[in-house]
Amino acid sequence: RQLVYTDGSFGETFLEVNLRHPGANNRNVTRTHNWSVYVNQVGVDAGVKFFQSRCVAAGYRWNPYLIHLAFPNDRDYYDMECKPEFPLRCDVGDLSGRLGPIDIGDKRYVFVDKNLPLTGPHGIMNRAIIIHNENAGIERFACANIEPDDDIIKYVIIRKTPKFSIVLFMDEVRKVLGAPEWYLAADLQTVSYSSDQKCVTFVVHFMGPSAHQLELDFSRLLAGGIIDHPTISIRGVYPDPKRPKKVSYRTCGGIEEEDFGKDKSGSWWNVLAGTNEQYKPASASAALCSPLLLIAAYLINISHWVNYYCF
Repeated sequence: RQLVYTDGSFGETFLEVNLRHPGANNRNVTRTHNWSVYVNQVGVDAGVKFFQSRCVAAGYRWNPYLIHLAFPNDRDYYDMECKPEFPLRCDVGDLSGRLGPIDIGDKRYVFVDKNLPLTGPHGIMNRAIIIHNENAGIERFACANIEPDDDIIKYVIIRKTPKFSIVLFMDEVRKVLGAPEWYLAADLQTVSYSSDQKCVTFVVHFMGPSAHQLELDFSRLLAGGIIDHPTISIRGVYPDPKRPKKVSYRTCGGIEEEDFGKDKSGSWWNVLAGTNEQYKPASASAALCSPLLLIAAYLINISHWVNYYCF
């Protein structure tokens, strides 16, 4: 996160680092990883097996201010000058030089960087971040592209099953959408239940560059839709062909399918049009003037005609 002012100036950049090795319950810990920002984005090379070919599309470390070009091969001199005490003597992309190395699989870090613009001609947006091998190794261990981060907040109301668990619900949804927990998360402090204990309400956060699409696909799932392809596509990671494409959960409230009874001839359109016997209105004009159709009429700007006919 970085605050950009109206005159184009900007404040410090705040970074949260919370990394772990792959696996649902992986407890591996590796230490002293250097990390950097490189000039280009990465592609499928982010997931190749061999270090010699991994993340090669990223190019070289981002250095827009041309630091240390007088003695580019004298690494000892650069390492002596580039320190957290002298951040302006480091390449913009040299994060470990200014902030120090990081560990993977251990604790969460929060850094404040005075020399890491996110936007503008020297910004790091749409470049790549590189995590180097442990013990200050130079090989490229992992990488990812730097993209804008959106945050959409939405209240959801879920029909409560006998053994309903929000944690299990979110895990099932993430599997279908291909979304890691830092892209799709529930706020457990907002959980509340209806008086009849049939519905549960809580806040869901949709984050990342695909937050809007995540929110749309999430709503499709709860409406009974099928998601053929994961919403989140991670470069070098291929989805399981046996992945689930729908969920068993539904939103709570409104007329449910079982309300139509055993007669499967009923449908939502028949209810709106007044042709379903169970919900049939007294006249054709009553069907045309149903509340849902009136709302639709206002949305498509024909309310003047509906007002004349219905009122």
